[in-house]
Amino acid sequence: MSLFKTMNCYGPLPNIVTYNSVLDALCNEGKTAEALNLVEEMIRREERPDVVAYNSLINGLCRTSQWREATRVFNRMLDDGITTDVITYNSLINGMCRTAQWEEGTRLFDDMVGRGLSPDTVTLVILLDAICKGGMIEDTHKIFEATIEYGMKLGTITCSTLVSECCLQSRKEKAKI
Repeated sequence: MSLFKTMNCYGPLPNIVTYNSVLDALCNEGKTAEALNLVEEMIRREERPDVVAYNSLINGLCRTSQWREATRVFNRMLDDGITTDVITYNSLINGMCRTAQWEEGTRLFDDMVGRGLSPDTVTLVILLDAICKGGMIEDTHKIFEATIEYGMKLGTITCSTLVSECCLQSRKEKAKI
């Protein structure tokens, strides 16, 4: 950080790559308040945050259970016309699901698909875990169908966990996937 501060004082001024590196480091250290301030500084200096900057910030906020703030940043990202990607949604969905906001996580999945983004295996595993933890076993078919639709294959462990959860929820008919 001292090199970054020196750059700010004496030049050269940081560019988007430098800002993104510092943002990611701050978020990895859990210093989300500093990261939020850095984004504000970027905007003041007319260095527009990009999808990488927003993804780092959203992921950092979600990892520290600040899902409301992450949602606010996500909405700002959309308002600023920044195109989201599967990483944006994976961070948000994971953040929601980690804080027992399972229905919001599945709503975000629907939003992601509605915007034309294809989920990846990470997305589907996050959702399956959340659906099982949230007791929403009836929604597992939605995720399983998405794996087929998007040409993905879930691993043996994931499928075994899914079948076990279905059985535990007295849904033996769904365990015959």
